[in-house]
Formats: sequence, C-alpha cells, structure tokens
Amino acid sequence: MRARDIQRKDDLERVRIAIDDAYDTFGHYPSNLPECGFPFEEGNLVFSERIPCDPKTDGSYRYVTDGTDQSRWYKLYTNLEYTQDSDIDYVGCRTGCGPNCQYNYGVASSNIEVMGCSELVPTLIPTPSPMPVLYVCAPGGGQEGSCEAFDDPERSECPKAYPDDPTCLFECSDKENKCKNASGKHVPD
Repeated sequence: MRARDIQRKDDLERVRIAIDDAYDTFGHYPSNLPECGFPFEEGNLVFSERIPCDPKTDGSYRYVTDGTDQSRWYKLYTNLEYTQDSDIDYVGCRTGCGPNCQYNYGVASSNIEVMGCSELVPTLIPTPSPMPVLYVCAPGGGQEGSCEAFDDPERSECPKAYPDDPTCLFECSDKENKCKNASGKHVPD
C-alpha cells in the first residue's frame, strides 16, 4: 500500500514537471492531458514519453484546470491508500479535495493551492443542515473589495471562502484575498 502511494506521489511530481515544461514553452497550461499510458506531446515536442497510470487501478490521475483553452492554473489529484499519511494533512486534503471532495492528495501549479474541502464547506454533522452560502472576496470591488456569494470558489481561484459570512471577515480590502476571476460566481435561480 505504501509503496503504491510512493509511486503515486512520484507520478504526480513527474506529471507536474511535464506540465510546467509545457507552460514554459507555450505560456499557458494544457486544457487537458492525454490518458495515462500515452505520451504527452505537442507537435514535435515531447513533454513525457508516457503519462503514468495509478499503480493499483491503472486509471488516469484527475487533472483540473480553469476550463479554458489556455489555462492559467492546474491541479492534479489522486487518492493515497494509506490514509494516515501525513502528506494528506500537509496538502490540506484530510477532509477531501478536488471535484466532489473525492481525493485525498494533490499537487498544483505554483500560482494556486490544492484547496481542501474543509476550507469551502464545514465539517458534515449527522443531522441534515442546509449547505452554507460561500462568500468570497470578488475580483473587482474597488479599493475596499466586495464580499459576494460564489457557487464554486475553487474554479474562480479564490484563496479563501467564508461560509455564511457576507462580511468575509472584512478582509476584502486585502488584494491577496481576492479571487482571480468570477467564473464560479453565484447565479440566482
């Protein structure tokens, strides 16, 4: 189990290096990666002879971007089998991370963090409760900033989310707390 986890971490690091090489060449991250087992190449440039597969499932690792053709960031996820691995805590994925909170380990481009689900959604409790409204420091907002509801703060590259706090702890005047884009903004029904 631990040997496979070491392989997974090594695989993600190798893919990260290949993706970063592609960024250095083209000025943006790829919108998607080839399936595992296939080369990662663009034209006559080969960034990886073979995208690695998960050592147990033989499936591809999960690659997530901002959804554009010229992505500005990426995240790459997997699940470690040894769930007591301290690296799960180090990357912030103890309560899950990535799409649908289904992964427990990941790497990301240097301009964004792997964001654990606990940063977006409070710990689930046994009794049913409504999902919190996630407020973030919107990308516009002038000098004072603007705290607004967003459906998908991760897609908008928001460094922080404030569940059920329409004031965002009054931290929106700090540019470091603002989202990079508004693609995950809340759209009223």
